[in-house]
Amino acid sequence: MFQLAVEYLLDPDGRGRSPADAGAVLTDVAAGMPFETAFEQRLGIGLDVYEQDFFDLTRDYLPRYRNPVFSPLGFAALSAVVITFVVGAPALVFRRRSVGRTGPREIVPPGRAARIGFHTGLVLSDIVIILFFLGVLFALGTMNELNNVVYHPFRTRASWSLAVYLFVSVGVVIWAVRRWIGGSRLAFLAAPLVIAATAVTGLVIILTLTIG
Repeated sequence: MFQLAVEYLLDPDGRGRSPADAGAVLTDVAAGMPFETAFEQRLGIGLDVYEQDFFDLTRDYLPRYRNPVFSPLGFAALSAVVITFVVGAPALVFRRRSVGRTGPREIVPPGRAARIGFHTGLVLSDIVIILFFLGVLFALGTMNELNNVVYHPFRTRASWSLAVYLFVSVGVVIWAVRRWIGGSRLAFLAAPLVIAATAVTGLVIILTLTIG
């Protein structure tokens, strides 16, 4: 709550003051000025008004820089989309193979070891994608940097990186399923490709936020 109070004072979407203004409050108090007077002169709002209207002010302020994706509803919706698409891939494999065996094109069933290996790799890919996506999304949505104006562009870039990761990873899973249906052993590359995409995206996001 203290951090939010300071963010509101410094963010242009709030009071639009600078860290220098906040520091000047302490300088004025050290020079003998009453804190309430220094606060109002330097930060542009009376201390009593800020205390009384704090929740109304911050309620109006928060939606201006909080992406709806990071709200509980947005987070739940995106989570459902990811889980539906990624976890649904193994079901697609079983369904398509079942249809293929009775259709006009004969598909030679793979051996038991191959089936176990592919399904294990697919489940591992699903787990990696879901945990990484939801973990990064949660981290980005709950990060509270003091200066949101400076930090926001970097969080946006990290979010775009995560979106690209989801697109690529789900594409890899779909590609692997199609290769598996066609009897190609290239399908076994699904897990290594997903893990590689996760490592690269994680490094990009870390570098983006660190540089920011």
